[in-house]
Amino acid sequence: MISPGKRLRLSVVSVLVVASTLGTLRALLWHTDELDFARIIYSILGWNLACFWGWMFALPLVFGVQTIRWRRIPLWLTLGSCIGPLVVTMMLLLGIFWAHFPLHPMNAHRRYALFPVPFFYTCSFAASCLSSLVYLMLLLRAQQRASTAAKDIKLQSA
Repeated sequence: MISPGKRLRLSVVSVLVVASTLGTLRALLWHTDELDFARIIYSILGWNLACFWGWMFALPLVFGVQTIRWRRIPLWLTLGSCIGPLVVTMMLLLGIFWAHFPLHPMNAHRRYALFPVPFFYTCSFAASCLSSLVYLMLLLRAQQRASTAAKDIKLQSA
């Protein structure tokens, strides 16, 4: 069994690696004409900030799941992949509510157009799916190392 602190560290590492990779890819693919270091850093920071909210919603799963078995990986991968689109849906609903709330003086004269919603769902699904996959693979590796170490200690004491 892996300690909750180690599971938390593995989840942070998986989210940071995936968000930084996707941010770098976004900067390299979209800013091909005038690419500079600042655009890459801003893109990485943007992806990390966006993935932070999904990571916060995934924390109950990180702390709730203590052991992973190979036959349950599709279940945990499916649940982890749904977190990003769920966060986008909640933010979209909150944005629609906030934009059309008539009593708020700042928004009384504005009507907002909806964002390109399919793009956000696709990006959030990709980030959730990849970070869940990386986290599950890191957790499986940590479990296998812990079980091997426990067997070695058991053999040495016998």
